[in-house]
Amino acid sequence: MITSNGGAIYSSSIIFGNNTSSSNNVATVTGTGSAWYLGPVGGGSLEVGNGGQHSQLTISDGGAVHVTFGYIGFSGKNDMVTVTGTGRGVG
Repeated sequence: MITSNGGAIYSSSIIFGNNTSSSNNVATVTGTGSAWYLGPVGGGSLEVGNGGQHSQLTISDGGAVHVTFGYIGFSGKNDMVTVTGTGRGVG
């Protein structure tokens, strides 16, 4: 999933990389004004690599992810979240 150029995604709580057989799941939020809102007004949860491996979330160049709580590699392996560049990040 890629959100860029000021785009926005609204979703409830989400898990990517949930099963042990899943791998290499990628989400990117990039560019000023680009955002991913989880739950009602950022009140949801995000799990990156709950059971799978090599899942990755990248937030860059002014992008933002709004979430109440989350897990990275909860029971998966080699999962990561990268926040880079100037701007907003995780809120």
